[in-house]
Amino acid sequence: AGLAEAERQYSPFVYLGLCAPKCVSQETFVTTARGATVSFHSRCGGFCTHAYAVQKFIAPRMPEYLRLVDFKERTVDQAFNRMAPALNMSLLGGSLRSWGPRAAGSIHVGLFNQQSNNDSLTNGWEAKPHVIFKLGAWSGRIGNLMFEWASVVGLANMAGVETQAYFDVANFADSATIPAKSFFRTFRLGRFSRDKRHAPGKRPVCELRLKEIGANYYDETQVNRLLSDIKVREAKKGKCATIAVIVSGYLQSWKYFRGFEDKIRLAFAAPPAQKAKAEAWLAAARQTLNSGSSGVTWRFVGVQVRRGDKVQIPFFSSRYASADGLYYEAAMNHLEKKLSEGRSNTKVVFIVTAGGSMGSNSKDVSETKEGLKHATGKSNLIFAEGTDPVTDFSLLTATDAIIISASSFGWWAGFANTAAAMGDGLVVAPRYIYRPESQLSKGYRLEDYYPPNWKILDNING
Repeated sequence: AGLAEAERQYSPFVYLGLCAPKCVSQETFVTTARGATVSFHSRCGGFCTHAYAVQKFIAPRMPEYLRLVDFKERTVDQAFNRMAPALNMSLLGGSLRSWGPRAAGSIHVGLFNQQSNNDSLTNGWEAKPHVIFKLGAWSGRIGNLMFEWASVVGLANMAGVETQAYFDVANFADSATIPAKSFFRTFRLGRFSRDKRHAPGKRPVCELRLKEIGANYYDETQVNRLLSDIKVREAKKGKCATIAVIVSGYLQSWKYFRGFEDKIRLAFAAPPAQKAKAEAWLAAARQTLNSGSSGVTWRFVGVQVRRGDKVQIPFFSSRYASADGLYYEAAMNHLEKKLSEGRSNTKVVFIVTAGGSMGSNSKDVSETKEGLKHATGKSNLIFAEGTDPVTDFSLLTATDAIIISASSFGWWAGFANTAAAMGDGLVVAPRYIYRPESQLSKGYRLEDYYPPNWKILDNING
């Protein structure tokens, strides 16, 4: 029935499964002879074009159409999406959500779900090198892992091979200091990237490498040289069947994924289970506040405090800068004024999370309670207790604004908080993340580390 409808609409090409579909027409429903119904859209484009039906009269010309976008697009996904308007492509089963593990949490719809990993544009009619990006090695805890994943994905997007970023997952053995496998699976990053064990390796393989100059330093010349080297090797037909780009470092700069921020924020949206916990926690807090102050509009500000090894172990405390009470007081005053000034019956309350210790964060919360109240003189503080890091992350990303500490975990809470990150001065961050005398500070450039619309305050006094 769907194909008959496509023929009636003069649509020579029908998607049977599609990610992030964009359709011009209204959704309609068609009924089969057996009484089943399925949704139908005409004039659609999107990604994950792994399942489709094409009418016989158009089939012989598909290679020709694809060659027209050769060097403009690198994958079948991108090519079909570019051709969609001209070819009046349709989507069958857009109201059906895919069930497969790769589709979990994505906007994948249709009669088929994603199975194939190979979407190279030219496989089958032209020998063009397959460009892939790999992370050299995971390093660090959640905040570090987020930077490593996002930066490799960002570089793959810059090179036009956004579906070709590979990471060590299934074969990786988690540890307390590098929980990479659980991180990858908790945030369901298989929606946007792939396991390194599935990486293509058709020979000959040409390797290119990008190694960061500093952990918080973005070298645009280095990145442009890499992208140019990829094109040079692609142009040498027959020399490289696979171009493997190995990326190494902490890669802590937003510029590695500049232009692809929406994709990265979607990837690091709060996982469903932790999001539900955070929403319930915030709803309960709001209900408690409303019971004592009717008619008040409450604005929530997330406050992330990093303790643990960075303040308790001399090896780390001598290298990393901390965010002291004066910093938090100044940050709270800034956001209290920004969110409530000129708004009658609007009050600000600060939602405080604390962590950094391995295992339980109870000591971090206890120390933060005592120190923050004394240092800031604020009484409008609510502390999140008995939570885990991902639930804390979910809380922080659901607030109206956020204050972060000198930590990569806090950085990502600020970046992933869409309401705050898209505003001006609604993410407050400390100027220094390393002590000035530390060698680590030589690999730090503030403009590479922090997005330009964040409010930066001093956090080292005396």
